[in-house]
Amino acid sequence: MEENPLNPRKGDKCTLTVCRSGSLKISCSNVTKKFEQPDIELEDLPLLKLDLNVYFIAPAAEVYRILSSISDEYTVKVSVTEDTVQFKGKNSEGLLNSQMLFDKGGYAESSYSMNYLINIFKYIKNVTKIVKVEFA
Repeated sequence: MEENPLNPRKGDKCTLTVCRSGSLKISCSNVTKKFEQPDIELEDLPLLKLDLNVYFIAPAAEVYRILSSISDEYTVKVSVTEDTVQFKGKNSEGLLNSQMLFDKGGYAESSYSMNYLINIFKYIKNVTKIVKVEFA
């Protein structure tokens, strides 16, 4: 994890690119940060475009796993505490901690890389609007 957070201004437009290698690139205000996660294997992922209004922090590496279950039509608000990410969409909400992802219906999915995802959420500190999520 790098020292300085990607720190977009409120209302800045950002693009997340999730690479097949498992790395994640976030471009915002002509600044690009790359995050490596070699344990994640991304294969034939669909192109996912969405507007994501984030009121505290912008998202990261397993963004497709969480957001594709919510739908790319929804506005999603995400908040972060010490070890938990909460997200809320139009028809879905859930809780993410270092062990599992829980949705409103009680569904849980464990993942070895959830801790990594939480660290990314905590790393990118500000209010921004994600205008596109790409898989490349």
